[in-house]
Amino acid sequence: PFNIKGWVREHRIIAEKFLLNGDNSIIINGKKYLKPELEVHHKDENKLNNLPKNLIILTKAEHQKIHCDKNKNKIKRDVMGRFLKR
Repeated sequence: PFNIKGWVREHRIIAEKFLLNGDNSIIINGKKYLKPELEVHHKDENKLNNLPKNLIILTKAEHQKIHCDKNKNKIKRDVMGRFLKR
């Protein structure tokens, strides 16, 4: 039920299949889903590596902090989150 323009990212589907617990899930029509306010992060930052052991569920703030800390001097974005040319 939590899709973006009609689709769900693969790593979110995998997290819903393997990483749900009582704290991070919500039940809708008898099926468990990842709470919409939570995000899935690739531990090795390889977005093609969707193995459950490479995924972690985080709050939006936790997820942003990881990426901001690692990319502080590398990637610049505008207020809409789009990449800026260097």
